[in-house]
Amino acid sequence: MRTHHVFLLKATMLIVWQRIFFHKAHPNEGAREELRIFLQFLQQSIYKNPHRLAHPEGPFVFSCFHDYEEDYGTTQFLMNEMKSACPTLDVRFLSFYDMIIDDEGILLPDGSHAGALYRLHPLEILIDETTNDGEPLGEMFLDLYMERKFALFNPPEAIVLQNKSFMSLVSALYLTEQFFTGSERDIIAQYLTPSYFESDFDALPNGQYIQKEIWGREGRNVQVVEKNCTGTHVSIKKLVHNYDDIIARESHKVMYQDFIEQKKFIHTVDSGTKEGYLTMSCFMLGDKTSAVGCRFSPEKIAGTEAYFVPLVID
Repeated sequence: MRTHHVFLLKATMLIVWQRIFFHKAHPNEGAREELRIFLQFLQQSIYKNPHRLAHPEGPFVFSCFHDYEEDYGTTQFLMNEMKSACPTLDVRFLSFYDMIIDDEGILLPDGSHAGALYRLHPLEILIDETTNDGEPLGEMFLDLYMERKFALFNPPEAIVLQNKSFMSLVSALYLTEQFFTGSERDIIAQYLTPSYFESDFDALPNGQYIQKEIWGREGRNVQVVEKNCTGTHVSIKKLVHNYDDIIARESHKVMYQDFIEQKKFIHTVDSGTKEGYLTMSCFMLGDKTSAVGCRFSPEKIAGTEAYFVPLVID
């Protein structure tokens, strides 16, 4: 099974399978309920102060480009979980192709306006998009949000984390030994690979480094470079087969991280048994950790070719 951004649906189905066939517990048991509790909290946070919303009775709209299969599946899953968690809430789907905005916000087909929106579309792409008439769609969208014409499930501030140079900033602040507390420094030292701005690369010692576009996605244009006394050479270059299908902002800057050789794993997938590498992920619900996910790729740099890996507690 190919990897997806949301593992919760597959993880829920696997809980039953692992108990029956493997007699093992699943690490994501209870994660779906955690998600529903979070969605209930989100609904209350958005709608509890109706005077702060231009359309306090407006539906909660979930939106993406419906012909992008992965985004559509993720959006539908979260929308259905919202319906289950908040049965009295008016929850609807609206394709980005059909989205219309006016002076009052997001106009829906029945003439009403959305009260809140979940959008599965990168803000760094949206900001530069225009309407068919050449109007600045992204700027208009953000202006309406700032005017509280609608609330956002994933607010614009999230763009800070999407930019990979944010990791370089955290690493730089870590080195000052003044910005973070002792416990925060321990977390950074344990979990964040040392990261560097593009302008810092010349001062780095010889060795291997991962080079990533700051707006890159799905392994696009990621490569491993080796720096030595003769210069800098590319030792591994990620080849993405569906390059044109990856929605990402064009990056003119890159960042670097130390290259850490990973342990190899043997894994059986739909095309046979392969040797490769695992990538672990942890999902956050607000400030709390929740479900974990795992991808397997025969390549050192994982991309859209990666497979979903079921997990058990041994």
